[in-house]
Amino acid sequence: MRRILALLSFSAAAAFAQTPTIASVTNAGSFGTQLCPGLIATIFGANFGTSAASVSFTVGGKPGYVFSPITTGQMNVEIPFEASTGPTTLVVTVGGVQSAPFNITLNSVSPYFDTQSGTGSGLAAVYDSAAGSALVTAAAPAHTGDAVFGYAVGLGATSPATATGLATATNTLPTLPTVTVGGVAATVAFAGIPKGNAGLYQVNFTIPSGVSGTVPLVISVGGVSSTMVAASTDTAVTIAVIGGTVTPTVTGVQNAVSYGTTLCPGLQAIVYGTGFGSTAANVSFVVGGKPGYVINATPNQLLVELPFEASTGATTMTVTVGGVASAPLSITLSAVSPAFLLQAPPTGAPTPPAGTGLADVIETSTNTPVTPTAPAHDGDNLYAYAVGLGPTNPPTLTGPVTTPNQTATLPTVTVGGAAAKVSSAGTTQYVGVYQVNFTVPANVQGTQPLVITIDGVSSSTMVTLATPGVSYIENNASFASAGTVSPGSIASVFANSLGVATNDLSIFPATTDKGVQVTFNGTAAPLFHVIGAPSPGNPQQIDLVVPTNLPTTGTANIQLTTSSAFYGNFPVNMVPSNPAFYRITDSAATPPLVNVIAQFANTAWLALPVSTTSNIGLPACTSTTNVLSECGRPATIGDTLVLYATGLGLATPGGSPTGAPLANGQVPPADGSVLYETPTTPVVTIGGVPAKVLFSGLAPGYPGEYQVDVTVPTGVASGDNVPVVLTILGASDSSTTISIQPRPSS
Repeated sequence: MRRILALLSFSAAAAFAQTPTIASVTNAGSFGTQLCPGLIATIFGANFGTSAASVSFTVGGKPGYVFSPITTGQMNVEIPFEASTGPTTLVVTVGGVQSAPFNITLNSVSPYFDTQSGTGSGLAAVYDSAAGSALVTAAAPAHTGDAVFGYAVGLGATSPATATGLATATNTLPTLPTVTVGGVAATVAFAGIPKGNAGLYQVNFTIPSGVSGTVPLVISVGGVSSTMVAASTDTAVTIAVIGGTVTPTVTGVQNAVSYGTTLCPGLQAIVYGTGFGSTAANVSFVVGGKPGYVINATPNQLLVELPFEASTGATTMTVTVGGVASAPLSITLSAVSPAFLLQAPPTGAPTPPAGTGLADVIETSTNTPVTPTAPAHDGDNLYAYAVGLGPTNPPTLTGPVTTPNQTATLPTVTVGGAAAKVSSAGTTQYVGVYQVNFTVPANVQGTQPLVITIDGVSSSTMVTLATPGVSYIENNASFASAGTVSPGSIASVFANSLGVATNDLSIFPATTDKGVQVTFNGTAAPLFHVIGAPSPGNPQQIDLVVPTNLPTTGTANIQLTTSSAFYGNFPVNMVPSNPAFYRITDSAATPPLVNVIAQFANTAWLALPVSTTSNIGLPACTSTTNVLSECGRPATIGDTLVLYATGLGLATPGGSPTGAPLANGQVPPADGSVLYETPTTPVVTIGGVPAKVLFSGLAPGYPGEYQVDVTVPTGVASGDNVPVVLTILGASDSSTTISIQPRPSS
């Protein structure tokens, strides 16, 4: 009987001690997935039990804090402050039984205000110190100038450091976060973890002026805002505010499309300042006493149409909000300020500089946007949207347009410098926006400047239209020197409509790939790569070796052939040399570092700053690192380095001035049995100090790529951004740097 009881007891224990499982971990404030040390988080899973005392967890081996109560499928915890950022694992233990490790990533911060609803959305849990610490609600809002405090999570490390669990002392953040109320910056007086709290920060701030209503409340720390860590884009944390009388201020006015400062009557413009509120109906403005039209309002910015009725010349602008007028701002109105509207960049593409990029142009017959993948062709009828084209006939009144009117003067349009036929130009139903109808001129190719001119004033050449063919050619190392190449250099041709939908990366020395061929004055160039499927926002690209039999002065014509078309006579400037170093850009550095690719002689080791080595994921070079393993470390005085470049000009066997260059499509012997050297030795300076050049010529086994062997000279100042300059045959490259540091003793 005892044996049976023992077996039953064991069976019951086994059934009780079920293995906990983890399904997900979220920020307990935002319900988003960005986590950080010290964050109050919610762990979802199964078999947690109902007793917090029976549960523990670790992150990266560091113990966290479990809040009570818990449920079998959910518990709130404080992620340990002691855990390191980056990828790690979370393990839950219940009654001595561990879960499988759950992969998470810890960021440095994950800021979010606690909400009254506990759902991550709606009114924040903010208390008004001026009203006896009463909860701020829609029925009991805060007022301009009130000192309030709210509770937040995920604000990061304190100083002194706070240990995980209930804080034994009040510790503050080393840098105060920023708080905005309805887009207006609030003055933050305190932010930290009060004594007795675990993972819950208190933030004290003052309600700014110029805000009224239930408006967004946003907290930011370390460059990360609460809107960035929200569970979804439509999630909003708010605060209810009654604003007092605020005097708006006007600080500047710009063309809303070009972002230039030239203004004109009827222009769609951006007005910058403070105290505008967020309701366009509450805002008005006048220019020279003439009322304009407010399209949209935010506390610090207005989108407006300047009044058509205003006179040109020196004048003033005054903004009125809720019956309170700003001081007048002096502005000058010109007759016109032409600019084409721009397309939004494709999803995943980088945002171009303000006022630049592809124009918002539509192909008339299909009513579809003109893009690099759907370019316009010779003779296509297009229409584009523009601003700042001045008066119309009959005159257009300020505000919504009931009847479109044609411009008083028909503008001219050029595509890549070629005149297009303009059939009409006039106002549209969109306030402050004109429509311009034109036809693509003949013999235009590639993505080229689209310029509109009216009354002698032209728009920016940085706005473009996509047509098939060659857009431009650049040095492959620097992606600079547009339109200029030297024989034997590696160049990149950027084009549209190659008819190739793949990225072909191993095709040298072929001169044709899937019908794609590039010739210079009729000589086919050997191809390295044909990039038919570039990343979003980037053009199609052909990397090639410029034929060595071309002249070193004057111009040459590029001809692009695809499987379905021929694009001829794109002119390029020919020069003896257009040197450029290959480089590694460290965008994580501030400012970004453009490091020359420099190897330590007879190794695969790279001369890089310590920070860049880490930022790009390379190991540091040490005395035990194999010389054939890629790693990084700074160079020092006396080191022999191999610098890699292209565009150094003529290279012949042994550097003979009368020798023949490498034939097109040939590879310099990889064993170095014949060295193709530059007859002219380049001048290389490091930190302004001339370096001894030991070799200059084509890298064995690499057509079009030159190597320059140098010794780091005495007298170079230490630093991580020491300039490296190469000059040969009258041309220079000064766009890269190198890290020079004393070599620590091993």
